[in-house]
Amino acid sequence: AAAWLCVAGSAALGRRWVAVGAWRKFRSKAPVYLTIPAIAGLLNWATNQLAVWMIFNPQEFAGIPLISREREGEPLGFFGWQGIIPSKVRKMAGDIVDMTLGELVDAKTLFSRVDSRTIAEQLREGG
Repeated sequence: AAAWLCVAGSAALGRRWVAVGAWRKFRSKAPVYLTIPAIAGLLNWATNQLAVWMIFNPQEFAGIPLISREREGEPLGFFGWQGIIPSKVRKMAGDIVDMTLGELVDAKTLFSRVDSRTIAEQLREGG
């Protein structure tokens, strides 16, 4: 039992010296080590800002359309970009109308609450 205690004590002492050595190394280069999280946070913020911007911008395709963009709703060309939302606006609008009329609003109920004379007047006026 005494031999085991001696080995356990030397292992703890060894770990302590490793920790002391690591602390000394950290203190000698503390400014460098402390800038790592700051720089990582700044880069994370910048990439998140760019990603959110790219969701909505540019409104129209920007770039060199080396390959024709025949498929509607594709944000990428061969060399260029269009925002994800602007490129898919037609599909999204159709999905919203389908969901609204199919799940949220009953068409019969909607038209029963609308005054037909008012709508006829507005259609004649163009408004």
